[in-house]
Amino acid sequence: MDNSHVFILESVGPEQILDGVKEHKALTAFFRAAGIPYDCIKVASVKTFYEGIERIKVLIREIKKDIYKPIIIHISCHGKKESLILTNGETITWDDFRKVIKDISNTLDEGYDNSRFPCSLVCMSSCYGISAIEIDNEMEKSPAAIIIGPDKEIDWDQSMIAYLNFYNQYLVFEKKGEEAIKFMNTSINDSCYAVYRTKDFEKAMAVKSS
Repeated sequence: MDNSHVFILESVGPEQILDGVKEHKALTAFFRAAGIPYDCIKVASVKTFYEGIERIKVLIREIKKDIYKPIIIHISCHGKKESLILTNGETITWDDFRKVIKDISNTLDEGYDNSRFPCSLVCMSSCYGISAIEIDNEMEKSPAAIIIGPDKEIDWDQSMIAYLNFYNQYLVFEKKGEEAIKFMNTSINDSCYAVYRTKDFEKAMAVKSS
């Protein structure tokens, strides 16, 4: 069993609360059943999004007091080519989001030498989630060691199914990262989920001693 710690940050609005459509409910039920440690933070606006990120940083510092663990950040919200979209309609540009992930990476690196990877894995459950990767002069730059996300629009239920399959294969059955991503694409009969830095996947997710 993998020993990663998962942080779920989901943007939830009144309509999701009323109709019960919440991705975190399916994810947390799975993580509990599989014995995978997690924390879930629900947000609805830019203000609460940034408050949620600060909460994640506090929790990471608490975890690091005992042992260094690979960290997975699961972001669930709407998205478009230019930005993330929160349930109240406010947006966070991909450039600003990359700064958020870099901030979390800095929190992970506190007290460790420069040989450590930044925030281990970011899973984007949003349309165009792979846009979290910066394309600059045909060179891909990522604020995290690994980023997974779709390269197009995708229905929320298909994204949820894809990630449940990914986490089952990667965290429970301990498949290699690239193989687990193939499973997630197969589970929804698509090939829209892409990954950045596959060559570093296993190394980035490995637990290192301080």
